[in-house]
Amino acid sequence: MDEARAALYAAIIGFTAAIVGAAVGGWASWRAARHQVIGGAENEHRHWVRQERRAAYGHLIRCVHAFDESVREVDETGREIDRSPDVDGHFIQAAGKMTNHFAALCAACDEIYIFGPIPLAEAAIDLRKACGTLVQASLNAGRLGIDSQELAQAQEDSRAASSIQSEKFGDFLSACHSELLGRSVDPTR
Repeated sequence: MDEARAALYAAIIGFTAAIVGAAVGGWASWRAARHQVIGGAENEHRHWVRQERRAAYGHLIRCVHAFDESVREVDETGREIDRSPDVDGHFIQAAGKMTNHFAALCAACDEIYIFGPIPLAEAAIDLRKACGTLVQASLNAGRLGIDSQELAQAQEDSRAASSIQSEKFGDFLSACHSELLGRSVDPTR
């Protein structure tokens, strides 16, 4: 009888050990799978954010280049001494194009504000402000009916605004370079 009891106890202990082992193994497998799924989702999200950031940075850079071309056209047309109706029409057309490019630039800055990181969003806001100042200065330099002293001052203001805009664009490009190479100052990325 002792042998039968010993065999029964061994069977019960073996069965219990198998159930506990299966439960612990199943729980460990579930945790590992859960960790892998969550880690994969987080990695996919980070990858998606990096792609969107790169697209937003490139879009703003293209908008700045288009804006700069339209500013040059406004400045060239605004310098015409002979302000015939054709030149005035061309100036109005160039000014409209410049303001449209500025609006596109503002929208591109908003994309960067959405995707971040904060240092790049701040650089984009500074760039947008500098471009807004340049729009106003370029329009002032090309307006009709100003005397030569006012024109000289308006053109000087336009050159100064252009210089500041170039500096802010350089700051933005530098921040993009640091961000894309992983040397961001934002520890929460």
